[in-house]
Amino acid sequence: MKIKGFRAVCIVAGCVLIAASLVFLVLWQSSMSAASKHSKQDAHTIRALIPEPQDIALEERYDNTMASLPIDGVDYVGLIEFPAHSSDLPVRAEWNERLPAPCRFDGSIYDGSLIIGATSQKGQYDFFRNISAHDAVFFTDMTGGRFSFEVSDILYRNNASENTLASENADLTIFIKNLYAPNEYIIVHCVLK
Repeated sequence: MKIKGFRAVCIVAGCVLIAASLVFLVLWQSSMSAASKHSKQDAHTIRALIPEPQDIALEERYDNTMASLPIDGVDYVGLIEFPAHSSDLPVRAEWNERLPAPCRFDGSIYDGSLIIGATSQKGQYDFFRNISAHDAVFFTDMTGGRFSFEVSDILYRNNASENTLASENADLTIFIKNLYAPNEYIIVHCVLK
């Protein structure tokens, strides 16, 4: 009799865990879709507010501080585009490892030291496994300056430390945390075109 009761408790507990997992999955997918939609709206708003983009080249400057634009209480420093993947994403000014959206991790676009971090979340860099050498990458700052890059190197690492991200040959570095593999980062080095 005790075995039947224990078995029934285990079956009920298993059903509760399965139901809870399904609810969590639905909520997670919903939040990813909402974040993707919000990112697209912010990119559209930024495009409407900044001057018409003009191609410019890196040049030595006295001040490499990047201008920012606040939208709904969040400061953005630019837009990053991967045309081959139909991706146009706003880049937040301040690093926050808990955000899936692209954030400025360090450096400046004006001296070739900009590092942008993000995750592989839907609507962000979910195409990260399809990035190839020589893909075009564009970064448009808040003054309308548009910088053209080309992917030069793609690395897979288990962390995104300073040493892992460093490259003397990169003018722009993007690192992407794979949400589905706890210790996988793709590091994309880009050079000016």
